[in-house]
Amino acid sequence: MRYINKITRYFVGFLFNFNAIVFYKRFSRKVKRFSDKISGKKTAIEIAPYNNDKVTMIIVIDNDSDNFQKSLESALSQTYNDLEVIAVIDPSYTMGVMNILQGFITNPRFKLFIHQPYKGISSALNAAIIDSTGDWISVLNSNDWMEDDAIQKLMNELKSKSGTIFGFSELLNNGKEQAGDKNLFPIEYAGKYIFSTLLKYETLSFFSIINKKVFLSTGLYDSRFDGVQDYDIALKSAFHFPDSSFVYLPEILHHHQITEVGQVNPISDRIKNKINRIREEARLRIELRDGVFDKLVSFVILSYEKKEMTIKCIENIQSLARMPYEIILFDNGSLPESQEFLRAHLVDAKNVYVTFSDKNLGCPGGRHEAVKKAKGDYIIYLDNDIFITEGWIEELLITAKSDEKVMAVTSKTVFPDGKVQFNGGKYQIRDGFIKFTLIDFGLNETDIRTAQWHSCDWVPGGATLFKKEIINKIDFSAGYINAFEDNDVALQIHNLGYKVVNCPCAKVVHNHIYYDDKKTKTEKRYLKGRYNNEGLILSFLNFYKRNNLILEDTFIYSLFSLNGKSNEKKKAFVNNLLKEYKL
Repeated sequence: MRYINKITRYFVGFLFNFNAIVFYKRFSRKVKRFSDKISGKKTAIEIAPYNNDKVTMIIVIDNDSDNFQKSLESALSQTYNDLEVIAVIDPSYTMGVMNILQGFITNPRFKLFIHQPYKGISSALNAAIIDSTGDWISVLNSNDWMEDDAIQKLMNELKSKSGTIFGFSELLNNGKEQAGDKNLFPIEYAGKYIFSTLLKYETLSFFSIINKKVFLSTGLYDSRFDGVQDYDIALKSAFHFPDSSFVYLPEILHHHQITEVGQVNPISDRIKNKINRIREEARLRIELRDGVFDKLVSFVILSYEKKEMTIKCIENIQSLARMPYEIILFDNGSLPESQEFLRAHLVDAKNVYVTFSDKNLGCPGGRHEAVKKAKGDYIIYLDNDIFITEGWIEELLITAKSDEKVMAVTSKTVFPDGKVQFNGGKYQIRDGFIKFTLIDFGLNETDIRTAQWHSCDWVPGGATLFKKEIINKIDFSAGYINAFEDNDVALQIHNLGYKVVNCPCAKVVHNHIYYDDKKTKTEKRYLKGRYNNEGLILSFLNFYKRNNLILEDTFIYSLFSLNGKSNEKKKAFVNNLLKEYKL
């Protein structure tokens, strides 16, 4: 969508000579074709370092807005130089809206973003943020307007202190100076106690400018909180960043236009419920950080060689986990010297319970045995070469508790070089085949697209939380030797009517062996045990037998020279393979 404004300027100027119906239909078709064309060729966007002062102002316009022209005029007339203004509309826009927007098309600061399909305010804001070129984000309600020097004043305040990420100022309702019309942030708390003040005073409507990197710690806007999404981000920001990162300017820079409907109707119960939910989750973050939690968390870790890495993984958890927890370590048939090393280093470790297997049961088999010993209400599977980060556990738990239907939550998992391994997963089923793909694979972890919340089709098991109740309902198959069990589990969770999601603000670092050339050469036994082809083939066939779907797996296909062959030949080969293995 980056180039929507260019094509929009061309077509708006040309097509406004036609009648309204012709304009609407032709413009929509051309925008859709252009959008489809560029989305099909879209490649990874390199996010620039956060060192420029460009501000992106986003205004989401709906058909019921009476004052969005004044909002746009106030945004585009800002005295601040380095500015872009993105107006977001949905495909149901009326000709009245488009007639007004025509007057702004030629403004070099203006971009028109058509959000297709429109899924609510948070979705629209997130799409615009991803499309933005500024390192600072500000959102203006389409019924509000700003003083001409609003951005200049607040940016001056932000740049006057180092390390600032969030600036906000006052608003005035309907231009009145009467008591209650100002939404004053308590002056005695300016610059300190930001989190507790926001939590207490429910300060929702203030003019703010946020550094884009904040969303990498909070996640982008959460659609659960449409209508009060700014309050959610403000509280998350205040939790994750120190008070010194915030600046408060006690000036009225923002004017809020309350409609007649808004004056006679109090806040709806639906909005109140969302506000209460935001507060509950904010308080839970504090409680989890302070170790106050009435549930037990079980970390289930498999070890197979890589003994030093295993100890570092456990120490990493111990340094960051504050809530009640236990660590279940299952050594999956390591050499005797590796097992002795673990015994020696964990002899006095608290809340760590170790089981040593005399043979390698494979990843699925090892996890089955390990989870039998877990007593927790939440089970977190963690590979022993993964290191967690501050706040990771808290965010996974909060996401898991956000919906009783959510049964699995996965992390944003990155390699040591900063490239994303996965941020959840998707699958496509077609003609008896199923293809699993990793969300955000290969993107840089600072790419703002990796801050999106996703409802996932599947989640890899190496850095994922499961609720114990779903573990008890899943049929774990012994036919998975070393792969594909997590794919099967995801299908079962969905078939049972539950959800699988990601948590983009819960980051872990995967120190995969392939990122260490020295270990790749020396740990041949580990590689042979972990990635043997026979186990992969048997697991592949087991998935087909259980789900009547053939996995689209290029590595498996390459073993049998099936890449590029027709589906019919692949199906015939898989059925012959089943006979060969007598399955």
